[in-house]
This record gives sequence, structure tokens and C-alpha cells, in this order.
Amino acid sequence: DGSYRGDTPTVDISDDGSTIAVECSYRKRGSCDIGLELRVPAGSILDIDAAAGDVELSDVDVQASVSTSAGSVTARGSAGTLDITTGFGDVDITDAAVSAVEVDTTFGRVALDSRVPPDSVRVQNMQGDSTIELPAADFYDVEATSEKGDVDIDVVDDPNSPRSVSITSEDGRISLQRR
Repeated sequence: DGSYRGDTPTVDISDDGSTIAVECSYRKRGSCDIGLELRVPAGSILDIDAAAGDVELSDVDVQASVSTSAGSVTARGSAGTLDITTGFGDVDITDAAVSAVEVDTTFGRVALDSRVPPDSVRVQNMQGDSTIELPAADFYDVEATSEKGDVDIDVVDDPNSPRSVSITSEDGRISLQRR
């Protein structure tokens, strides 16, 4: 679903269905807005590479890798693992049951609300606030640093915990809270 002005966008699906490529042309003041909905089986490996545009994951239980140069990433009710990279855009992960989360963003806000304790959380946010909410029942091995922002930690930091949380920022506030 979508709209465009200029060259007609293309959607190519490989013969085995494992790869979908969407191409939009922006020549001669063209524009392109494509919405693509996929349903994938639990346990799959999902790799999304978006040059520009928002990505939304809803109730997926996969090993997901999402990369976008300019666009926000939203994940609701996700399980499995999440590896998210964005240049310009917010990352919003809610109602998560993931075992591992890795977020790397240059400019944007990062929010993670996990309903189960993840084994590993790593957030690198160059310029933007990071708010992480984790279950209070567990202890975490926490490393949280910001060069130019406040750091507020309200979970039990135990260096012996097998659950690790690493959050770094150059210019942004870090908040690690109990859910």
C-alpha cells in the first residue's frame, strides 16, 4: 500500500520468499511512500535494511536485525532478540519479552520497556535520551555513562549478575528504572 510521484516503485520477492526488495526512485522531484506488511513464523531470522523510513514490529518472536538511516523503529510485544541501528530516528520498544536487545543510534530517543528480565541490554545513543524499564525482581550488572547528561539508576546493580545492562551516551540523559 502507498503512494508515489514519478517512477513506479518496485517490489521484488525472491523465488523462495526469503528476500523482499522494495525500490523507490526519487529522480525529478519524485516521492515515494510505501507500506509493506509481512507475517513471519516464530523463530525466524528477520533482517530489515531500510535506507529511509519507519519500521514497526508487532508481536514478533524472531531474531530481528533492523537498520535504517533515517526513520524510527517501533517494536511492540516482541520476543527473541532485537538488534536495531538507526542514524536519525527514535527507537521505542514496549511490552518486550526479548532475551537480548542491542540498540545503536546517532540522533534519537531510545525507550525500552521489558516485561521479562533480558539477559543482555546494550544501548549506544550518541545524542538523545535513553529510558530503560526492567523488571524489579532481578539484579543486573549495570554500566551506564553519559558525557553530557544525567544518569539515574533505580535497579539493583550487582556485578555478579549474569544479566548485563550497558548504556552509553555522549549527549543525553540516561534513566534505568524498575518496571
